[in-house]
Amino acid sequence: LLIKLKKSTELLTKIDQRYYELNRAGEDIRLKWESMFEQSYQVIQTLEKEKIKLLCDILNKYSDHITCFGRTLIERQRQIHEAVQNVNIEKDIQTLLDSTSMLSDENKIEFLLTDYYEEDNRNTMDKERRKTALALKLQRLQDDITKVNKDKEGLEKIIRTGFRSPSFSGPPTEETVSMRDEATLKLILLELNFYKLASIVAELEGNPKPSHPLSDSIIKLKDKEYHHSLVQVSRPMKMKNVQAHRTNSVSSDGRQDHHRHSPQQIAEPIYSNHTTNSIHSEMEVQRSKADASSADDGNLVTDPTQEIGTCKALYDYQAGRDDELNVQQGDILIIHKKDASGWWFGSLRGKKGIFPATYVEELAQVGKNGSTDA
Repeated sequence: LLIKLKKSTELLTKIDQRYYELNRAGEDIRLKWESMFEQSYQVIQTLEKEKIKLLCDILNKYSDHITCFGRTLIERQRQIHEAVQNVNIEKDIQTLLDSTSMLSDENKIEFLLTDYYEEDNRNTMDKERRKTALALKLQRLQDDITKVNKDKEGLEKIIRTGFRSPSFSGPPTEETVSMRDEATLKLILLELNFYKLASIVAELEGNPKPSHPLSDSIIKLKDKEYHHSLVQVSRPMKMKNVQAHRTNSVSSDGRQDHHRHSPQQIAEPIYSNHTTNSIHSEMEVQRSKADASSADDGNLVTDPTQEIGTCKALYDYQAGRDDELNVQQGDILIIHKKDASGWWFGSLRGKKGIFPATYVEELAQVGKNGSTDA
């Protein structure tokens, strides 16, 4: 019997390890799928924006060329020109975003957590044996959490270093940001698995249960005779404001050109030429101003900076440098500059600095006409 018990224990350990590895592999594949889904979504949006802009350019050129066909076509040309004047690229793009947006703050990503036999209190497993098995799994999760956390800190260090270099917006840095976001989600899943098992151990030992900011997001589902744990994680979509500003500029200037020229006055096609400074260079200037001012008044920056929005902190963030902000969950920050890399420039309680965009969600802004912009 002892030999059979030993063999059964070894077999159970191997099967348990295999089950854990398969669950981890499934989580990794799901994270890769989410990353590719977001990238594809951004590419499709960019193509749709370019299509709308191209159609508007075609209408402009057609309106210009039709004026060359003589007085007999002036009336028809005027009708076409009036239709072109009513084209609003910004409104069409917003309609596209509203109809296709799937990565908004309201939508959450669902992940299955790893469920173990020892968690089910309906089975007849001995209490001490259950605690021993759960302790081994907690130690394994703790080792993985430590490893993933080190990887995440290394990626954040690379991003902060690249933020101060001229090649910050290059493809390698964007890939690093994507890897950092993936590591953040992986760390959240590991911590939630650890929290779930630690709660069971605390219940067995009669101790208070641990806490986690996302503990309320865990949902228990029953499938026939088995229970599954599901977690809903919010992942706000990062909008590339540089592209949006360029699109708005083209839309605005295109409409102004139409108002300046009547159908009879248009003789040549209208082209819009805009030169936009890099958002990264502007943020370097703001950071330089903040550093110079902080030497005089104790890190309190008094230079006026345009406010482009507000955001709410989803998680705590401990600053690693003097030019970063310490953020606590629930804090409301004022946004001054955004960068597609994932680091924004803003202010909190009178102090200005940079902070990770993945730790916050942008709040809706109410315009003068009563409309709400996200």
